[in-house]
Amino acid sequence: MEEILGLSFTNRSVAIAQINPENEIGNGVSVHDILYPFPFEFNMILNEQNVELLTDRIGHHISNNFQGKFCAFSLPMYMAQMKRAALPADLDEKIVQKHLQWEVENLSARELNEYKVIKLDHTFLFGTHQEYVFVLVQKKILQTVQKLAEKNALELKKVLLDFDSIHKYLAHFDLLDEQKNQIVFQIDAFYVTTLVYLNGLFYDYSLQPLTQKAEDKTFEEQVITVISAEMERVKSVVAQLPQENQEFQVFTTRLVTDLLARRLDETGVKATHLSLEKQLAENGFSSNNIEAYAVIL
Repeated sequence: MEEILGLSFTNRSVAIAQINPENEIGNGVSVHDILYPFPFEFNMILNEQNVELLTDRIGHHISNNFQGKFCAFSLPMYMAQMKRAALPADLDEKIVQKHLQWEVENLSARELNEYKVIKLDHTFLFGTHQEYVFVLVQKKILQTVQKLAEKNALELKKVLLDFDSIHKYLAHFDLLDEQKNQIVFQIDAFYVTTLVYLNGLFYDYSLQPLTQKAEDKTFEEQVITVISAEMERVKSVVAQLPQENQEFQVFTTRLVTDLLARRLDETGVKATHLSLEKQLAENGFSSNNIEAYAVIL
């Protein structure tokens, strides 16, 4: 384990996990959830002034001992675009590549050369077709992350999307049953992110806003409405995949109140809450954001 500093983003803060890599899980130094010094927007880190403000905030929470050390970033899926493409399973590889290029070029209004294109190294069999999964990240976002690292005298080692860092966390703590499917709900103040894994392999992503007014529904009621609808949507999709089983592991992260946990249980959703405090109790971690730690694994 070379990286000793992990950073990740939510809609209210950037989390920083400082790790001393003396053993296989790393000895925890600290975890900080740093509130943004500017209003949250989905393209917030593309604003040069925001980058300067965030650089200062991060710098205040990083010990001088970490300057010049490796760091890793976990980016939320809302900073990327995702596409699944279904093609006949017996197509020639050259035709597959040409079609995937067409899919990518028509996914966004931006020019293709503005993106880092990542084709995941697995496919899903859908009858006689294979589904390919790939994501696009603006190169400008990656350049901004590089700038955040450089301005704090850190050496950027890697950048992951949060579906990958969460998968690392699940696998590392033996929470992942590859004979089942997984749904991870990231619950924040304004939206719920759903990450879907089929037999331990990333498949799908969605982001649903919590738009109900407070006087109409409580926070917990809003979240349960979203989770229930997403569970039905995912189960409907998986039911169409003949090689996939119907057993699900359900996980929740971040803003999970005791009341929400009880209400989910009452609705029949047996969810495991992912918590650094629970997994690393002896180290005193208390952050609700696991990706900052998981990206280092």
